Amino acid sequence: MAKPVGEALISLLRFLGAEGVLELIPVRKAARQVLRSYPGAEFVHYRDGVLYVWAKDPAVRFKLQTANRRIARAINALLGKEVVKRVVLKSSP
Repeated sequence: MAKPVGEALISLLRFLGAEGVLELIPVRKAARQVLRSYPGAEFVHYRDGVLYVWAKDPAVRFKLQTANRRIARAINALLGKEVVKRVVLKSSP
């Protein structure tokens, strides 16, 4: 019996050793939801437990820098497990 496309894609990613992609999608969605509280903040990238964010406005950058632990906890709460260990502020998008 044929596998649904989603299951086949997951199997292919695991076979290729690209399982990190499977984790990226829910993290990106949760991060964007949490970052709505910081207007102007943008999700940049996620890799190996580190979430990279950026903001052009210095005031928003300061808020992101001081709230990085709170942001990580909020994202992990949405995901139901500890995925984001650190939030790093990028100097450019």
